[in-house]
Amino acid sequence: MIGKLKKGSSFAGCIRYVTGKDEAKILASDGVLLGTNTEMAQSFELQRQLNPRIKKPVGHIALSFKLEDKPRLTDEFMAKIAIEYMQMMGITDTQFIIVRHHNTDNPHCHVVYNRINNEGKLISDRNDYRRNEQVTKALKSRYGLTYGTDKSKTNTRKLRNAERAKYEIYNAVKSALRMADSWDEFKSELAKRGVLLEFVYKDKERTKFLVDAVKQMRQENDVSSKALQDKLEVMNNSPQKKIVTHRFEPTSKNVLLFIGGLALSLVLSIWGNLTQWREHQDWEEADLKYRALKMVLPSDDPNVRYIEKNFSVCPNKEVIENVRTRVNIYEDSIRYHNEMIQMAAIKDSMANSLFKEANEIKKKINKK
Repeated sequence: MIGKLKKGSSFAGCIRYVTGKDEAKILASDGVLLGTNTEMAQSFELQRQLNPRIKKPVGHIALSFKLEDKPRLTDEFMAKIAIEYMQMMGITDTQFIIVRHHNTDNPHCHVVYNRINNEGKLISDRNDYRRNEQVTKALKSRYGLTYGTDKSKTNTRKLRNAERAKYEIYNAVKSALRMADSWDEFKSELAKRGVLLEFVYKDKERTKFLVDAVKQMRQENDVSSKALQDKLEVMNNSPQKKIVTHRFEPTSKNVLLFIGGLALSLVLSIWGNLTQWREHQDWEEADLKYRALKMVLPSDDPNVRYIEKNFSVCPNKEVIENVRTRVNIYEDSIRYHNEMIQMAAIKDSMANSLFKEANEIKKKINKK
């Protein structure tokens, strides 16, 4: 049993494909108006509108079984396996149809489902390829379905170009692995069989080696493919040189923004600390003035006793506010008086200057 996963954007096209084969038969469905292809597509499209932002709402799964299991795979049994597969994959609470095909020797069916569930939420496809592999293995074990033993016996003439290429690459990889003990030998053996092996590098770090044939092998949990995977794993874990470089570009936009923000924060912090220091100095000077007055005035002065009582011994907010208001008025009057004195001094200086200029003018006139 193998599951092949696809996603698409057109329900009409997918339904037309799965129902257009000879002797195609709908085995099960849920939430879909079974009629013409157009009516079924419209059923899916109506639910799709619950979440129109999703560009690919079409879920399509092809479940294929081995020829040896064909006698057991009645329509009911195949539908049961397909529904259990969907549940184990988390494809629940949504529309679907299950269609069986008879156009190949291997029994298989197609599941078309809406990735927008009945509540308008997207059915997650996270790690769906890995989960697909695990679920198909679990179902094969549960129902005693046949495990693949050798893909080399597959009749590739009946396969399409893409599928045929996968099997041909698989056979080439399997044959090359028997002859190779290193990556260089493996690459050379593949080249003899018409398969070009390339490594993909990104930021000077090796990425995963992707070969479709190896993916296909992982779906078949048999002794032969397990041995091939172990050999690939050993070869893949061979020591590789890695060069890691770190680059700092002071002229980049992000770095300049970071430095500018850091400098602004530093300036604001210094300004705030300076402001607090000045306020603290003012408080110390005010306290010094008060202590100086206490030192000069008699200890039994009624004003000093009044302030000590209402500020220190038994704080009285009303009295404190009243004193603050009176002090502010007094300080404003003193400030205004000083300003008047300064203004008078300026005017007096200007008058003296004008008087001197007038005397000089008179002297010049008298000389003439």
